[in-house]
Amino acid sequence: MKATTSIFKALSEKNRLRILKMLQIQPLCVCEITEILNLAPSTVSQHLSILKKEGFILEEDRKSVV
Repeated sequence: MKATTSIFKALSEKNRLRILKMLQIQPLCVCEITEILNLAPSTVSQHLSILKKEGFILEEDRKSVV
């Protein structure tokens, strides 16, 4: 039950959903996501960390995510 709760928490934030939608189209680096969403790099990194922890994204070489 706890795993299910953390998955829903990861998906409950609007910007994380926007990031996932953008990454469905093409891989992006943190700097590109930061610019598109007009958020601080630390905020984007935190969102990506949560999405990665829950298995929604994978990290590639050159700091890209898919």
